Amino acid sequence: MIESGSRHADGVGGAIAGKLHRVVAALALLGAVWVASSCGSSDEPVDVFAAASLVDAFGEVATAFTEESGVEVRLNFAGSSILREQILDGASVDVFASANSVVMEAAAAGRAGFGPRATMAVNELVLAVPAGNARNVNSIQDLADPGLFVGVCAASVPCGDLAQDYFAQAGVTASVDTFDPDVRFVVSRLLDEELDAGMVYRSDVVATNGALTIVERAEPPIVTSYPIAVVEPADDDAQAFVDFVLGDAGQAILERWGFVAP
Repeated sequence: MIESGSRHADGVGGAIAGKLHRVVAALALLGAVWVASSCGSSDEPVDVFAAASLVDAFGEVATAFTEESGVEVRLNFAGSSILREQILDGASVDVFASANSVVMEAAAAGRAGFGPRATMAVNELVLAVPAGNARNVNSIQDLADPGLFVGVCAASVPCGDLAQDYFAQAGVTASVDTFDPDVRFVVSRLLDEELDAGMVYRSDVVATNGALTIVERAEPPIVTSYPIAVVEPADDDAQAFVDFVLGDAGQAILERWGFVAP
């Protein structure tokens, strides 16, 4: 009886040990799966540096991406050239979206770890005025009038370079009163009626819901392409954000805000 009980106990003990072994093995496997899935992403927000002209569109893009993925997005907007300098100075950034490829490539040349660049949108520079056009600005030629208050972006940022291209194409020497660090400054001055006219993007006019009016668009159009890229080291969430921007949902949002698909 004693021997029989010992054999029974040994059998029970062996069964329990076997079950424990299988449980431990399963937990170890689950742990391995968790580690494998976690090494590509984190609980940290995706830090996105984006051109000032993307404020409205990327605000909506970030919200939609977070709703879909659960990943927070932290946005930093400024003139593309200012963002480039921040990146070259070592700022923490996961994704860079520039208002032209020249600035993007300059940033990539000065800091290792830029992923492949993809064009996400195209924008057009236009001559805009406050609704009502109180000073009767009719064309780019009117900007030669020193009596008008005219604003453009500084030449160091893409919208400033495009403004100079516009003037050269039209053969006009514009009487410019302000050279601002990014296009949102020009838009703000126009909305406050500090300026009679300004060179801004088509998307900026769309975003004002009629508060600004396009007076003229160059022919051929003065356009710029917007590249986007992941900046390493970054986890999979950064690439997921880029993929979202380039996908149908992101492109639809950009289109609503006046951008054109590449």
